[in-house]
Amino acid sequence: MFKLKKILLFSFTLFASSFYAQEICDNGIDDNNDGLIDINDDECQCLASVPYELTFGDICRSNLRLIVDDTDVLRIQWFRNGIAIEGEVFDRIDLVESTPNVEGTYLAMLTYSDGCYLTEPYEVIINTYEVDLGTEIICDGESIQFGNFSINTQGFFQNDSPAVDGCDSITSLNVIVEQPEFFYQDVTVCDGEPYDWDGMILTEEGTFESSYPSDGCDSTVFLTLTYFDNIEADISETICQGEEYVLYDLSATTTGQYQALFSNPNGCDTLFNVDLTVLEFSETYMQETICDGDDFILLDINENTSGLYNTTLTNSVGCDSIITVELTVLPNKTHEMQASICEGQVFELHDISETTAGIYETTISASNGCDSLIRVDLSIGQEVTVFLEENICEGDSYSIYDITADQTGIYETRVLSGGACDTLVTLSLNVNEKTTYSSQETICEGDNFILNGINASTTGIYEDLLTNANGCDSIITIDLTVIPQTNSVRNEVFCEGDVFILNDITTDEPGTYETTFINQNGCDSIITIVLQEEAMPRETIFQTICEGENFVFRGMILSESGIFESIINNTNSCDSIITLELTVNQPADGISLGDDIQVDLGQTIDIVPEFTGQGLTEIMWLDESGTIIGEDIELLDVKPIEDTFFEVFALDANGCDAYDIIHIDVDINIDIYIPNVFSPELHNSDSKFSVSFNEAVEGIKSVLIYDRWGALVYELNSSENFGYEGWDGTYNGRDLENGVYTYIMVFDIIDGSEVKKSGSITKL
Repeated sequence: MFKLKKILLFSFTLFASSFYAQEICDNGIDDNNDGLIDINDDECQCLASVPYELTFGDICRSNLRLIVDDTDVLRIQWFRNGIAIEGEVFDRIDLVESTPNVEGTYLAMLTYSDGCYLTEPYEVIINTYEVDLGTEIICDGESIQFGNFSINTQGFFQNDSPAVDGCDSITSLNVIVEQPEFFYQDVTVCDGEPYDWDGMILTEEGTFESSYPSDGCDSTVFLTLTYFDNIEADISETICQGEEYVLYDLSATTTGQYQALFSNPNGCDTLFNVDLTVLEFSETYMQETICDGDDFILLDINENTSGLYNTTLTNSVGCDSIITVELTVLPNKTHEMQASICEGQVFELHDISETTAGIYETTISASNGCDSLIRVDLSIGQEVTVFLEENICEGDSYSIYDITADQTGIYETRVLSGGACDTLVTLSLNVNEKTTYSSQETICEGDNFILNGINASTTGIYEDLLTNANGCDSIITIDLTVIPQTNSVRNEVFCEGDVFILNDITTDEPGTYETTFINQNGCDSIITIVLQEEAMPRETIFQTICEGENFVFRGMILSESGIFESIINNTNSCDSIITLELTVNQPADGISLGDDIQVDLGQTIDIVPEFTGQGLTEIMWLDESGTIIGEDIELLDVKPIEDTFFEVFALDANGCDAYDIIHIDVDINIDIYIPNVFSPELHNSDSKFSVSFNEAVEGIKSVLIYDRWGALVYELNSSENFGYEGWDGTYNGRDLENGVYTYIMVFDIIDGSEVKKSGSITKL
């Protein structure tokens, strides 16, 4: 409904209902509406300075009392940091540390018949003095004095005492208790040697103790002293020839008597008497033979060729024994022989038993123990073998000797020859089939089909007889089809402004055109094209916007009146032309809310806009959360409880937006008046202890009144919220004695907060 275009300023005029013409210098109120109160106002000039009659007490340890004792004073008002303290109108003021925000500068305004005076300022500061003594290190069992007590344990300690000004003085000390260190030392010496331990000469075994001072706590060292004897030992050792015997400082390679000296980990000597024997190594020679193809294996020897080979083994005394082997490889013998038998006979020799020609082998043992190979070339004596391979065509037959055949196969016959053995004739006959070739062929109308002896141009079946590669007949049959030339007519449409392209046709004019295609059979196809032109669709859009707005049209961002065209590319039809006629309207009317305003908390205001023209419609008010809060011309009875803003929207006569915003600054000005005296006997407005406050206060939440002994004499709790009409000085229907009573009041503020007031009231 509304279009947000720009941010303007609200305006309205706020008039105060009343104000004072002159500041009253002791009421704590801005009487003349200049933003200043009492002693802060230039119109409230007082003569300075009146000294205090008496100041006593301590803000940190007891109540601090400031006293102005002057019987000629007409009125007294106390101030803190230049702001009047409500209810403090007596000649003295009591300040307690536990009161919130008690620190500050205090003075009193004294009103005399000739004007007002100010006391000397008194600055109240609550100091906390903290002294960190750091860290003190003591040894276990020691103590340190800290204030009035002694410390012998580890920890963080604080000592509180009043300073010169009576405020807290906190002294902190971190105490660390260190434990003494203990060290243990084990020492071994040889028998008869003395041991010097820090000046003490020790000659016997035992455990000894000594203390040493250090930068921290003393350390204690415990010594355990042990004596060891010197040792002498006899040993016998054996080594093999070529080895070396090593023991500590001894190194020997020959038989003999030796000594070795060893300093053990205890530092004492051990003497070894060594009886060393050197054993000689042994040698063995062997002759061995193997047959060709065999392997000779002995320990780490694995050979199959003649030669000398060495290996080593350990003899019975643990030394090396060298074995030398002379190896001879004996050859295997081969005998060649030829043998012949006739067909049907058997040739036998050892494990050979054969009836067919071939080469056969058998093995026998020779005189040297190795194998002897006999290879026999066996033939069939005098018998002749003839192999024939022949081809014939299907339907023919082949004859030789007693063989007559017309089928593919192997045929054999035996023919007697002039010798003792026959002649074997083997015939391999292959019968080749006649070949037949059949094919369906197509040609286009006007073409010829040519294959060997066939030359045809009309539809029909044609045959030709050929000789194939095997020399047999081959029959070719051709089923020929002649495809006639095709003609067709197509209706085509092209868009206005486009060019029609098809095969060899390129034109932008309607008409009849002819072109030739190759059809699916590969023959010519003549197509007649009847071409028509389709006009481009057109549409006009009328659009109105307000000045300052933009209108997006086909990617163009427009802000001025005019006529604009755009072509829309359509996928399945012709492109379209869209024409936009854009009109930019000037805003006819406006709205103004004036300058931002400032109000007191609880104050009710009206927001009345000013119009710069006529014809505004559809007015809508929004708060800072965007919620619609009104649709009238004026926004009435607004009571903000915090800083906020309001927005107004409207439409003018041309349909353009009108808008403004106003910010409201809320001052937290809470004014509560509590009297310090009342008298039930007056029977007027002062006959009850009642209070008054400004519109920032929603009401009284609770009231507690105590007598001078601390007894509760009146209570208004939260269940009676805002029901306080004043205390009449009675308790359970009985009049209480005149005197000073104390009160605690809690006020509910309209912004949801609370204000707590306490003080004294005198009943007369």
